Amino acid sequence: MEYGVAVLLLLWLLFSAVNQLPLEKITSLLRRVDYFHLIPRWHFFAPKPAVFDFHFAVRLFASEGQIARDWKVISEVPRRTARAALWNPARRVRKLRADAVLSLLRTAHSLDEDSQRLAVISLPYLLLLNHACDRSRGENATLIQFAVLTADGFAADGAPNVIVRSEVHAIDA
Repeated sequence: MEYGVAVLLLLWLLFSAVNQLPLEKITSLLRRVDYFHLIPRWHFFAPKPAVFDFHFAVRLFASEGQIARDWKVISEVPRRTARAALWNPARRVRKLRADAVLSLLRTAHSLDEDSQRLAVISLPYLLLLNHACDRSRGENATLIQFAVLTADGFAADGAPNVIVRSEVHAIDA
C-alpha cells in the first residue's frame, strides 16, 4: 500500500514537472487525460507580461469650463509591506480598475469608428466613472473628468501617455 502511494506521488511529481515544459504535444495530452485537473501548470511570468503601469487621474470642474482642481493621480501604488502578503484589501480595487481599463480598451477597439461614442455607456467605462466620482466625493465640484495614463514602471523618465480620457460628466450630489 505504501509503495503504491509513493509511486502515485512520484508519477504526479513527474507529470507536474513535465507539464511545466514548453512541449505542446505532451502538455496537451496531459490536459486531455487530466479529468480532475490535478496536474498543475504554473506561470511565474505571464505569457504577455505587463510592460507599463496604469495610473488613474481625475480632474474636477466647479462649473462649465472652470477647473476646480487640475489633474490628480488617485491610483498611486502603495508601498509593499509584509502584512500585504496576508491582508491587502486595496489590491482588489486596483485589480478591478486595471481589468476595467483593459476591458474598455477591448470594447473600444471592437467598435467601428461610427460606434465609438457607444463606449461611454459600456460597463467598464461606467465602472471607471463611478470610481472617479467615489474617490472625489466631498470635493466642491459639479463636473468630473477621468483619464487613464500609462508609464514605463520604474523608468519614469518619460511623460506618461494618455490612453483614455473621458467626457466631462456631472457629479451626482
